[in-house]
Amino acid sequence: MSSSVVRSHCGHAACPGIREGVVRCRKHRITWLFGAAIVAVVAGFVTAIAAVVAALAGGAFVLGGPQVVRVNVEALGGTVVALVIASLLVAAGAVAAIASWIAALLNTARLDDKGRGSRPGSCARTLETGWRV
Repeated sequence: MSSSVVRSHCGHAACPGIREGVVRCRKHRITWLFGAAIVAVVAGFVTAIAAVVAALAGGAFVLGGPQVVRVNVEALGGTVVALVIASLLVAAGAVAAIASWIAALLNTARLDDKGRGSRPGSCARTLETGWRV
């Protein structure tokens, strides 16, 4: 068997690197992914609110006092599509936020000097609470 070639992220043999085939996620990419997750979740909520307001303004629901008297199915079709898109945006944002958290956790676990957190059991406390104790 041949041993894995150690290469750096820049490709130079002189730079300290990681094993070939291992993907590293840099801090700026993790930060970008988390920011994109926040944007997706906010866009999903804004889309959902706009869909409900448009449905009410477009006559999808006819209100008679505190009760809904009539539902206009034709006007409700666009609202349902917009709500599906909004829910997909929120779900994608949630998945991206979890993925960025996992990537940051894996990057932190690879560090040689973990500082205060290098005590036995601190990794378990970090996973349990999300905060180092």
